[in-house]
Amino acid sequence: MKKRQKISSLFIALIAVIFFCTTTQAQPVTPISTTSINADYVRALFTADKFLSAWKNRSVEAGIALLSPEVKKKVSNDELVNYISGTSSPSHAAFEIKSGRKIANNRYAFEVKLYEYLYSATPEAQTWDCPQSAKIILVKTGVDNPKFRVGNWLVNELPTPCELILR
Repeated sequence: MKKRQKISSLFIALIAVIFFCTTTQAQPVTPISTTSINADYVRALFTADKFLSAWKNRSVEAGIALLSPEVKKKVSNDELVNYISGTSSPSHAAFEIKSGRKIANNRYAFEVKLYEYLYSATPEAQTWDCPQSAKIILVKTGVDNPKFRVGNWLVNELPTPCELILR
């Protein structure tokens, strides 16, 4: 009888452990972006990276070539040149691009951070205050033009650079 009680107790303990393990599982991780990755997403991301590389390298001609006509109408040419070329100090140092999302048909937005470096200050004295919602918006153009079979992605909204703070 004692042997049967031990087996019964072990069986009950085993069922309790299995029940406990199945009811306390970790919750699934929700993806950061619900945007499906497709050819348009990759092309928009490629254009964002290309534009921000032009910004970082101060390549005005390459940067302006990636801007939509809408941006060129809203922002003067001098302001666009100043935005891309920046100043000698602080100068454009780096950028980050996070996951993007489709915001409308033929439009994607990517969260970004643009960093600048002040040469006259020690690195330890510099910090950055980045806007919470800095983003670059891209629009697909030329869809009806046979020259662009897959459309042409252009920057439709410029991101705000992080503010450089000296301690």
